Amino acid sequence: MNSAGDQGAPEPVAEGAIELALRQADGSFIDIGDLRGSIVVLFVFATFDGVSQMTLRPLSNLVERHPEIRVVGIAAQPSARLLLDAYEHALSPPFPVAYDPEERVQTGESTLGALDVIPTLI
Repeated sequence: MNSAGDQGAPEPVAEGAIELALRQADGSFIDIGDLRGSIVVLFVFATFDGVSQMTLRPLSNLVERHPEIRVVGIAAQPSARLLLDAYEHALSPPFPVAYDPEERVQTGESTLGALDVIPTLI
């Protein structure tokens, strides 16, 4: 619960490690839990969203300047599996992008909790 002084501050997303299995366009999986011990930025986005697309540039710079940081994109939208391949080919993000095949991320039922804004960086 937020205190009266920080009404705009979001609640913490999750305590401890995030357990989430994501599928890439090629059918392979990324298990976020396997990245324990690494600095990881989760970029939750929508393929069609202009702000999500604009966020790629600073994330690309981050990946280039800080190779020790792992960035993983998570498409959180209806039919993400159908759009992910085209998104990758059109925009060539320098990090893996995937989707939750169980669609728990977009419904707020994953360990990430409810997401109020897309794009979101975790």
